[in-house]
Amino acid sequence: MNKNLISDNKENITIIHQKAMALNKLKSLGLTYGILHRTILNGYKQKLMKSKFAMPLDINLATLCGAVVELRNILCKQGWSIDDTCNFNQTISPNKNIILTISSGDFNTGTIRNVATKNKKGAFSHNAVLANQVIQLDILGHNKIIEQKYKLMKPHWFLLFFNNGNRIQMELSSPKHISSKNNKIDEWYERILLPPIDITNFNPKNDVLKNSNIPCNNTDMLDIQISRK
Repeated sequence: MNKNLISDNKENITIIHQKAMALNKLKSLGLTYGILHRTILNGYKQKLMKSKFAMPLDINLATLCGAVVELRNILCKQGWSIDDTCNFNQTISPNKNIILTISSGDFNTGTIRNVATKNKKGAFSHNAVLANQVIQLDILGHNKIIEQKYKLMKPHWFLLFFNNGNRIQMELSSPKHISSKNNKIDEWYERILLPPIDITNFNPKNDVLKNSNIPCNNTDMLDIQISRK
C-alpha cells in the first residue's frame, strides 16, 4: 500500500514518503522525480569525465558540484535563486518557502533504514537544522517562545545521494538533528525516498536525458510507473 510510514528512532518520529506518496510530496515542493534524477545523474557524469590526472579531492567533489550545477540549470529557469555563502550550496524556491542543499549520504540513503550524512557538517548545516526546528515549534503552536530574529527562517531540504557501485541511491529529506559526537545529520523530520538510479550501463559520453529516459516534468507518468512496481 502507498502510505506514509512512520518510523520511531529514539522516540523521534520521522515521516517517510514512498512511491506515489513521495511523488506527491515532491510536487507540493515544486519538484519532480525527473528533476532530481537528472540532477544526480549529471553529477555522476561529471565525475566519470574527470581526467585521470585530477586530484582525488577534485574527483570526490565532482558528483556534488555537477549535481548542483544541473539542479540550478533546471530550477533557475523556473524562478529559483541561489546562495553559496561560505560554499554552502543553497537553491531557493521562487517564493522563498524552501531551500534545497545537495549532500552525500551514507549507505542507508534512499532506504527505510535511518540515514546520516556521509561527512561532518559545519555552521551553515547547523543553521539549516536550527531553522527546521524553529519552524516545527511554530507548527506545533509554540510560536510565542520563538525570538523574532528566528521567525524569518525557511525550511531546508537535503538531497542526499550514495553510490553503491551499481546504482545511486537518493532521497530528499528535512534535517532535524546533528550528532554532537560526529557532527553528522542523523535525524530527520521527513524523508522522501526516491527510486535508485541504475548506472551499470551508464555512458558518460551520452546526454544525461538519453541515459535516464526520465521526463523532467512529467510527474503523472512517473507516478504510474513507480506505483506499479
